[in-house]
Amino acid sequence: MVITAAVLLSIDRIEYRLYGEKTPRNIAIVLLAARIGLIELMAQLDQFRFSSFLYLIVPLLASLYFGIVVGYAFMALAWIAFFVKESF
Repeated sequence: MVITAAVLLSIDRIEYRLYGEKTPRNIAIVLLAARIGLIELMAQLDQFRFSSFLYLIVPLLASLYFGIVVGYAFMALAWIAFFVKESF
């Protein structure tokens, strides 16, 4: 789990070093998908006890990359994922 968290942090730092404040659209899509996969892996390893707050990172990044409407769509998906995970 620590390795997964380190990879998440390193993706962020490498992205900022390479692209600064403006990440190209195609790269942003790939990085967002990688982050979603790593966050899901971390939630599974943690058995969804302490890592549920990581689901909030995805809508924030989506709104920074693609605009507020996409951010709201990802927020709705994060809420749905959270409630599905908590109920089962």
